[in-house]
Amino acid sequence: MDGIHWTAIGAAGTNGLHEIGVLAANSGGFVAIQRGTTGVAPWISSATGQDWTRVGSLSGTSDGSIVDVTASGSGFAAVGTVGGSAAAWLSTDGLAWTARTVSDGAGVTLVSVAATGQRLVAFGQGPDPRQDPLVFVSDDGGRSWTRAASGSRPQSFWPPVLAVADGFIATDYGVWTSRDGLTWDDMAWTTAVGDALSGRVPAVAANRTRIVTAAMPKGAGSPVFWIGETNSP
Repeated sequence: MDGIHWTAIGAAGTNGLHEIGVLAANSGGFVAIQRGTTGVAPWISSATGQDWTRVGSLSGTSDGSIVDVTASGSGFAAVGTVGGSAAAWLSTDGLAWTARTVSDGAGVTLVSVAATGQRLVAFGQGPDPRQDPLVFVSDDGGRSWTRAASGSRPQSFWPPVLAVADGFIATDYGVWTSRDGLTWDDMAWTTAVGDALSGRVPAVAANRTRIVTAAMPKGAGSPVFWIGETNSP
């Protein structure tokens, strides 16, 4: 695998999947979500990624949607909303999904999720889009969720979140780092960038040694890539 040689999978292999919002992968296979579709169900694929199968609608999603999915220590975890409240699901294989309890999630949509070990962190968007996102945490692999009562939060409407070896990274209007997913700090980004860039940072990815963010300047302009170290979020 070198990222240079790719194989296209035709429509027959994707089994009607279209408008993919998010993807997640572990050693057993892949999960794809059509973000924002009411009553949405995941599609899964084997480790080859060549043949996709639609999973039957998840219990309780007829008036809600799955917004994000991530690989967890025990399989996959998905988040979103049902009936106007935060919702989460777990699956060991991508086929069978179980709804999990999210405490204090009324009026909230969970918009992004990441996992490291047994700790999962999700950001939730409340009814007022002008407010910073809410933070929800699970310490049992996603089986139960609680809303963080305090702590600093990224300044964003819909922050992507990424788990790295020793913490979490969130982006959007800046780059925010956290050891525990509860308290977030933008000091490292502010120190490195200063006033050189003040636009959005809509994407972030990491491997074992490097973090790469794609930053968009305000107004017109091409994206600027910033590279950081993964040893200290």
